[in-house]
Amino acid sequence: MKHYKFLLFLLSAGLLLTGCSQIEDDPSIGVIDVSKASNIKRGEPVVFKFKNVPDSSNVAWNITPADGVDLRAVGSSASVLFSFSGNYTINATYQNTVLKSNVTVSDSVYAPVTSSLVPLMQNETMSVTAIINDSSAVGKPEIALVTLVFRTSNKYDCLNNFLLVNKDPVSGLISFEGVYTPDSRFCSAGQQEAEGAITLNPDPELKNNKLEISLVGTVYKGYYYVSDKKLYVDWPYTEKIVFTDAIVVNNQ
Repeated sequence: MKHYKFLLFLLSAGLLLTGCSQIEDDPSIGVIDVSKASNIKRGEPVVFKFKNVPDSSNVAWNITPADGVDLRAVGSSASVLFSFSGNYTINATYQNTVLKSNVTVSDSVYAPVTSSLVPLMQNETMSVTAIINDSSAVGKPEIALVTLVFRTSNKYDCLNNFLLVNKDPVSGLISFEGVYTPDSRFCSAGQQEAEGAITLNPDPELKNNKLEISLVGTVYKGYYYVSDKKLYVDWPYTEKIVFTDAIVVNNQ
């Protein structure tokens, strides 16, 4: 009987060990996602993410060698700065799963990019959509605020960039200062079209509210009005600045 119990114990232990091994070797449990793995500059922020687990997961992070390494971990992510060049191994432990990733740091020193305003490209074109905000009261003429949303055709750095749009308070001329790109610490890596908006307050009694837009040195002129919560534009242009959802009453 004692021998039988001993065999059951060995069998159970073997199953437990096998189970742990499967967890450690199962790629669906987790993968380390690295923002940059090679040619990392000294002092350049690198983000490591233990994927396929909740952000709040208790992941233990460590790096070897540890000299000159500034590691700051929050849940399933870790932000790391390397002071010295060389090869490093990142270890991430979550429950019974241990993952490793190797990165290389060069001798170059990282120079962070500050936020900037990038001029529009000379071949830039704009697509325009309209949002009509009806503020009319019962028994009174329709009063609407018109928000024009401009979107560039070209892509600019940072997925969280945005287009700076201005409207002259006297002339009403709409112009573009450029595309704002955040500081590299806050820039979401990648490129994307830039969007920006401006709000107009048209005279509800007129069908020739002035609409003038300056784009890369050229001023485009037309008129607009709002009727039945729709935007109508007298706009004699079919390129450069295109209204995608307005009703064009004259584009000849």
